Amino acid sequence: MKLDGLTDGGWRVLRGRDEGVRRDGNSIEMDPGTAIGNAEAMQCREIRFRLKTGSGLAGARLRLFCDGTDMSKPSSNFLFVSNGCN
Repeated sequence: MKLDGLTDGGWRVLRGRDEGVRRDGNSIEMDPGTAIGNAEAMQCREIRFRLKTGSGLAGARLRLFCDGTDMSKPSSNFLFVSNGCN
């Protein structure tokens, strides 16, 4: 299984509006409270990403070992937080 980055057709907006997710090549900007998911991502050998933030607080949650994109099911959650400082 190989995903074509964030432009892969398997990515779906799970929470929020489609307009709240802006893709530019292999970069993505999302409105607060927006969630995206790809049920096939856990079949990949490796998942890598880089979180770039501005000058304020920012965070992203990565859900692993879950039942597809059903957000009501149990999962292991990892929270990445940045205070905007280098």
